[in-house]
Amino acid sequence: MAATGPYIIYKSSQFCAAVRCNVGFDHPLRKRIREVEFPFPKGADTLPLRLNLESLTTAVSEICQQMRERREKYLLQRQSIRQRRKGFCEDFHPEETEGNLSYENQLVNRDIRLLGAGGFLWDKERVTDYELFRCKKENSRKRKSDKINSDKEEWEHFINQHQLEVWRRPIDTTGLYEYKVFGTFFDINATSFYRTQVDNEYRLYWDQFVLKLDVVDSDPVTGTEVLHWVTKFPYPLRNRDYVFVRRGKIDHNSRTMVLLSRATHHPLCPENNEHVRVPSYHSSMVIVPHKTFDEDGFDFVLSYFDDPKTNFPSYCMNILTSTNLPTFIDTLHNAAAGLNQHQEKVLQAG
Repeated sequence: MAATGPYIIYKSSQFCAAVRCNVGFDHPLRKRIREVEFPFPKGADTLPLRLNLESLTTAVSEICQQMRERREKYLLQRQSIRQRRKGFCEDFHPEETEGNLSYENQLVNRDIRLLGAGGFLWDKERVTDYELFRCKKENSRKRKSDKINSDKEEWEHFINQHQLEVWRRPIDTTGLYEYKVFGTFFDINATSFYRTQVDNEYRLYWDQFVLKLDVVDSDPVTGTEVLHWVTKFPYPLRNRDYVFVRRGKIDHNSRTMVLLSRATHHPLCPENNEHVRVPSYHSSMVIVPHKTFDEDGFDFVLSYFDDPKTNFPSYCMNILTSTNLPTFIDTLHNAAAGLNQHQEKVLQAG
């Protein structure tokens, strides 16, 4: 009789999780329940209920997590198959607006929202295939002035250096600018340049302004990561911190690398008085090798905007940006050139 209470709650939790994961669908609940692995510690099912609450809580949480991940993966696979049937290619899929969704798609989105209730909503915050597709498309036209002049927005030439050209455009009347950087390197390869930006441990090594760069959460479906980044600001300003989602994609068919980041909110990274949170941030980079990913030579386009919440006059910000942006690109280049040597040192030390 001692195991009766835990067993009833165990079966009830399985049933509730299965029902929640099958909203609007006709899949048999019995099949879903059998797929769940119930993680009772050895001997815990024989303990009295009042002594077994911790085990039950852990088990129920793991059951719900298993069902959520299974259902999210299944739903995203269905959406991917449906979009491919419509003729989209290269694993990049155009985004459908909710007003154009079929009834079945609305059920899918409602189901994902239910699964994410009370936590981080991956269906809203993940970097989608469509975002990567759009990013690649916007930066696949002719480069530099041909690309800028074709846009309706008013871009102005900001920096013109050897193998580096920067344009900018104002964001409303805030005095802030969005920047677009066109660059070319001939002495490093695209793979090293890309990996230098996504290797968090290496970033702490080569970027002197990074105080913290941690992965807070990750999406099991698309691989999108949530990162918390703390960057150093000059005294007497307080350091800034960013919480953002990031996803990269290497497309061998079109010989393109895409890396996209944008600001988000996450319950594990609340704001505090130690740093100033940067609420608006987005960055996208497209890398196109001249030949192959591993041979030297490539072009890249970087689009960037953030609001660091400073009160500097616009002319001061212009001076800082005109100096710091080329310096950062140069530092990134040197880090990419030294990536292999750094990895060899790490292996030898380990």
